[in-house]
Amino acid sequence: MSALGKIFCVITGGSRGLGRSLAIAISRVVSDGSTIILTARSTEALSETSKMVAETNANVTVKSVVADLGNLSAFEVMCTDILDGVDAKDYAQAILIHNAASHMGMTKFKGSEIDDPNAVSNYCNMHFSSTVCLTSKFISAFKGTRRVVVNVSSAAAVNPTPTRSLYCSMKAARVMFLRVMAAEDPDIRLLNYDPGLMKTDLLVNGIADSFNPEFWEGKIDEFDKKGLVVSADTSAEKLILALKMDKYENGSTVSVGDQIIPKI
Repeated sequence: MSALGKIFCVITGGSRGLGRSLAIAISRVVSDGSTIILTARSTEALSETSKMVAETNANVTVKSVVADLGNLSAFEVMCTDILDGVDAKDYAQAILIHNAASHMGMTKFKGSEIDDPNAVSNYCNMHFSSTVCLTSKFISAFKGTRRVVVNVSSAAAVNPTPTRSLYCSMKAARVMFLRVMAAEDPDIRLLNYDPGLMKTDLLVNGIADSFNPEFWEGKIDEFDKKGLVVSADTSAEKLILALKMDKYENGSTVSVGDQIIPKI
């Protein structure tokens, strides 16, 4: 049997970066008949990732769901596309990975300059409201099956970072949400995963759009030289190891560099 068995897995933000790396890596360690659902806003990028997953494991069903998590008016349609016709008894476990993130232009402003409630609401919808509600739908759909929910977190959840006031706030909120869930529903496996610093589009574009790019100048190269920058592929493999070992405290945060995960 494969490491994770026959699973039903949903990865938000599955079109590129860490989401793409996770989809490909997970497809290598699951049993035939597993299903991987990828959600993102880009049809083209989702198609590319789906093709790469299919080429990695032809015995896995991969499905793309084009969706904007910030658009809650389309939330029910998205959930139907993800979960319609699913029979929980067909799978050994169900895994939901909340990976989607976007700066949505908000790095252009200091926290004291953010005065558009609609922009804030949209940001919260994408990064928190959709996380809460999709988790609920997912948990309900797989009653009787082993359920795992992963929040892709960040050091930003605990470290105040200039140019990222809303990003830090939403990351912190999601961590606490899973911690409370762990206290309320100990039978559900819940993990906050800090993937480390990765040179993904999210990081690069966020810096480019920032009101204070000077803050970041040289920092990435400095971190890289210290070995603190990891590739998305390496981080994805570390998360899978954490899931396979299943030794983390429920609701806790595990970082890519933690000793709980052995070196690759």
